Amino acid sequence: MSEKDPPLTATGTLYFVVPDNLPNAKAPQKSSPEDSGYDVYANQAFELKPHSMVFVDTKVAVVLPRGFELQVRSRSGLAAKKGVFVLNSPGTIDQHYTGTVGVVLFNTSANHLTFSADDRIAQLVLAPVCEPAGVEVVVAQGQSPALMAAAISETVKGQASSRGAKGFGSSG
Repeated sequence: MSEKDPPLTATGTLYFVVPDNLPNAKAPQKSSPEDSGYDVYANQAFELKPHSMVFVDTKVAVVLPRGFELQVRSRSGLAAKKGVFVLNSPGTIDQHYTGTVGVVLFNTSANHLTFSADDRIAQLVLAPVCEPAGVEVVVAQGQSPALMAAAISETVKGQASSRGAKGFGSSG
């Protein structure tokens, strides 16, 4: 994509709903217009013990455009500098979810960490959700599900898969 190409845009609006009775609640925002993610802020101070996790409720709710999800992702600087990442990264916020955004942080370090209410703790990335034309469930009666999937793939695509059922590091 060249600099002249327009970015992919969602049809619809992404809403961040911020409570007016919590002075530390802050809407997620981009540091620059070119950023992929919206920075998520803690709304209160909290501590994160070594080798443990904490759930942070941001108190900010979201309304997503149709056909999109929000992914909750780790901040690279927080992971690299302090050993803290979003435990279930990427976490998925479905388009029909109307609750507040929660972030599960995990501290991989041996350090006791303290966060302030205005610290950036994660990022949200809007991503399209692809829906298949249909879904079929095939029962592999007495056969290996992997061999059955390979046969279906060859029939549907007209050629055998070059990778097959090899996984977990098989490509390099």
